[in-house]
Amino acid sequence: MKMKRAIIAPVLVATAAMATGGWFLQKGLGQEHNVYANARLFEDVLRYASEAFVDKKEPSELYRMAIDGMLQELGDPHTVLMSAKDYESLRLQTEGDYGGIGVQIDKRNGWITVIAPLPGTPGERAGLRAGDQIIEVNGESTKDWKTTEVAVEKLRGPKGSKVELKILRGDAEAPIPISITRAEIRLKAVPAKYVMGGDVGYIELVSFSETSAREVKAGIEELRAQGAKGIIFDLRRNPGGLLDQGIAISDMFLKRGVGDEGSHGRKQPARDVTHGRPVSGSADGRAHRAAVGIGIGDRRGRTAGS
Repeated sequence: MKMKRAIIAPVLVATAAMATGGWFLQKGLGQEHNVYANARLFEDVLRYASEAFVDKKEPSELYRMAIDGMLQELGDPHTVLMSAKDYESLRLQTEGDYGGIGVQIDKRNGWITVIAPLPGTPGERAGLRAGDQIIEVNGESTKDWKTTEVAVEKLRGPKGSKVELKILRGDAEAPIPISITRAEIRLKAVPAKYVMGGDVGYIELVSFSETSAREVKAGIEELRAQGAKGIIFDLRRNPGGLLDQGIAISDMFLKRGVGDEGSHGRKQPARDVTHGRPVSGSADGRAHRAAVGIGIGDRRGRTAGS
């Protein structure tokens, strides 16, 4: 039935266009460089779709669909319009503290999937691993959960409360039940930094949050003070995050500043806080792209924290 409706709607628009002498097309082709004419054309099409489409569509819904479609056409999956609810979730992930189990999650292959458990959190202590598929939360199947926001709401809760999970793991023959007691999740971008054997420093960055650049800079200075002559920079558990933090951190290791496509080639001045010391990086593709300031089109990561 939906397929028939999808066919009927274009037929109605085409019929109307022919009946009016191709008005829609003439209007667009004749004045395509006139922003006011294009705005008028858009309003006319939106009003016609609202009034004549076989399924009732409110103008507010059509505006949202138009915005989503425009951003989708840009070809960057990270450039989206954030709702107030999405923004609050982002704020909690990158700035605040919340009650939860401490894992980064995303929708993968139809299931809510653990991207990375945050160090020192209930999720890590319970044994959750990257790639685990969460198939049940408190007895409720996650199969029909279309977004990670639903999972975030279910996984977060008051400190001290319990959440019962069932997960699928690649090497397990049956779902694994896991009971986790929620705790206050304090976001710490640099959970580990120390001097290894000899004079090699190690620093781990697990997220690009509001404090990441500050924490990395302080960590490097601390390692230098302890005599580190080289640094291993570990990004393996980093799922991504804020673009400006990725750029700021990249600039710490470069002689020339990093620019991004959205800045039209403008580059920030680099500040090599390592003072020429050798640096060895360890990262998966996603974290590496975030670190060098590409592959992220807005200020949010593609994963959700719970």
